[in-house]
This record gives sequence, C-alpha cells and structure tokens, in this order.
Amino acid sequence: MAAGSAVFALLVPHPAGADDGIRLDGAKAWNAGTLRRTVNLVCEDGQVIQRAGAAVQSGSLKIEREEIVDMSAPVTKDGGVTRFRLTVPKSVTKSTLNWGARDDPLQSLGELTGKAVTGRKLNEKWTLAPEDGRPTAFQEEELGDLASYANRALFPARAVKAGDTWEFDATHLCDLLLKEQGLVTGAGTMTLEKVEKTEEARIARLKFTAESKDVKRRRHDPRLPTVKVSLTGTLRLSLETFLEEETRFEAKIRSTYTGKSGVYQTILPVTVTIREKLVVSPRSSARSGAARPPRRG
Repeated sequence: MAAGSAVFALLVPHPAGADDGIRLDGAKAWNAGTLRRTVNLVCEDGQVIQRAGAAVQSGSLKIEREEIVDMSAPVTKDGGVTRFRLTVPKSVTKSTLNWGARDDPLQSLGELTGKAVTGRKLNEKWTLAPEDGRPTAFQEEELGDLASYANRALFPARAVKAGDTWEFDATHLCDLLLKEQGLVTGAGTMTLEKVEKTEEARIARLKFTAESKDVKRRRHDPRLPTVKVSLTGTLRLSLETFLEEETRFEAKIRSTYTGKSGVYQTILPVTVTIREKLVVSPRSSARSGAARPPRRG
C-alpha cells in the first residue's frame, strides 16, 4: 500500500517478523471516530529589519497559533467516489510587532473557522472544497494547506529497521508554516530511530530534517517575498492505530521583501507541535461495535 493512499482508510495490518523490519505506512484505525489534528505554533523572538539606504531599523515579532481540525472517516459510495468531511472548530493566530516604541497586537481567525469542507479523492489525490460555495482566495490557501496534509506521504512502502533513512515530501510542513505567504514545496529526510514496546502499544520513534523548495506566488498578491524554511524534528507514530501521535519540530523562516520604503528582512524561529488523536463518542462506539485494533508482532 502506498503511503499517500494510506492517509484516509481503514486499518490494514502489515505483518512482519523482526528480521524483516516493520511497516510504517499502515492505514489509520478510525473505529467510527473522528480524527482530530491539533497544531500549536509559537515564535517567541522573531526579528524584523528594515534597510533604507544607510538607515537601519529593527523590531521584534511574537506569534502564537492554535488550530484544531476534525476529519470524519472516509466513505466510498456508489460510483466508487471516496469522500470525507472536515471541520475547523478553531483557528486563531495572535501576533505582536514591536517597532520602535510601539507594540502592535493583532488577532486573526482562520478563513475556514466554523466552516464545513468536503474532501474528495480524484486520481489518488484528495481535493478539498467548502460546502457553502466557491472559496475565497484566502480560503483557497488554507484549503491548500489541508490538502497537502491529507496527501502527505511520509513513509516508504516497504519494511524498515532502526537506523534506516529515506526521503519524504515535506510540503505539508512548509505549507503549515507559510500558509499566509504562499504555496511551497518541501523535501526532507527521515530516520527510524527505534521501536518502543509496552504492554499497551508499540511506538515508532523517528527524526527528520526538511527544507522548503519552490515558492509559488499567490494570485491576489504577486509581491510575495523570497522565503526559505529549514526545520528539524521528531515524530511519534503508533504502530497500533498508525496515528501520528505527536510531531514536534523547530523551524527557522527567513524572508526578504523589497518595497518602496526599503528592504525588509524577517527571521522567525518557530516551534511547532502537531498531535493526532481519535475522538470517539460512546454512542457512536457502541453503535459501530468499535474495538481496539489487535496487536501485531
């Protein structure tokens, strides 16, 4: 099973002996629940520098973002079309720019906050669209971020052992960081560090590095600055449910923009934590007869 096709599906076990390694690309165990992704982003000490001729002015920037996305299990109906439903209960960004002697606080809501979105698989790729009509330009950017998350392919379609390393598409991580600046692509390298076994579960511990590649200009803002992202982090993957229980990384975003009043440079050190979990109501669990997936190996 390809990793991209395993993002939204029912559990498919991958038996493998100790000598053969383990499969990381198993499909997620939904168990009649809703998959909730929570993103927390913090930038404590961002720098903004303006250069106009010989004059240089600098300021500081703080950013906090919290986003919650709920996704229903995908359903394939007559005609073979697979769909899922997505909602964004919360998406809030708070920032404070200190420029000179002045602090400028700002709070903004995500363009999809409170909206319902339908995902549809076409040619093995998920496309997303709001249910209440044609999206705005800013909503398209956030839909692009969510689509890159839905289509992410982190793991090889083969068994791996501790110490094995492979390349992966890091576009969804770069999109998450730059959703307010443009669409990007990213590439990274991931390594399986170890597999931990407890009485309750098996956990794969992984580490990765990644960087941004091409940046596409937004249609409604052709003045997109030059942007570069580099990041390093860790991932904790459940080998029972194949949920990415926690992804945590440190990133540095560097951007340069040339305008009429000079050249602006921004350096943002960012910490991001992403968590996945299943939210199962007792009623839906009882109705579906959902049970914990069996242990393997």
